[in-house]
Amino acid sequence: MGDEQMRLGPTTPENARSGRIGRRLVWALPLCLLLSGTAPARAAPPDYVPAVKGSYRLLFEIDGTSAASWKMTMGALNNIIKRVGVPPAHLEVLVWGPGLRMLFGDRPQAIDISALQLEGVRFAACGSSMRQLHIKRSRLADGVTVVPRGMSELVKRHNEGWTEVKM
Repeated sequence: MGDEQMRLGPTTPENARSGRIGRRLVWALPLCLLLSGTAPARAAPPDYVPAVKGSYRLLFEIDGTSAASWKMTMGALNNIIKRVGVPPAHLEVLVWGPGLRMLFGDRPQAIDISALQLEGVRFAACGSSMRQLHIKRSRLADGVTVVPRGMSELVKRHNEGWTEVKM
């Protein structure tokens, strides 16, 4: 038996007929689309931004010290700023737990924080995590806001209609 026969099974009149029907359908579908004037939808261009009325409110959450997670968050923020703009986008980064180290003023991430703050992005640190980890406010980069509790801030933002993005 040939390779094709082994895959398709033994040649019977039913198998031969179904193969012919399948080959006809492969040709018939594009022909029908062409004749009906309906073509498959094209992919949106890479710089496509959907037109949405109103403002965008996105809250990015960071709770770890992964450099990859930080880089992905900064890339997403920069992309939104470039494609949508601030406003209409309102962007905030909420950081708690070990992720607070990413907000230290003496870390390389402080440059990202300063640049994004100039674009209108708000950075918030969880005060409860700061107390538990013995982090003083003076360690944080300039302009970082301290909120009493990160989870409370998350719930508040959610109730205000913000979309949370966990990074």
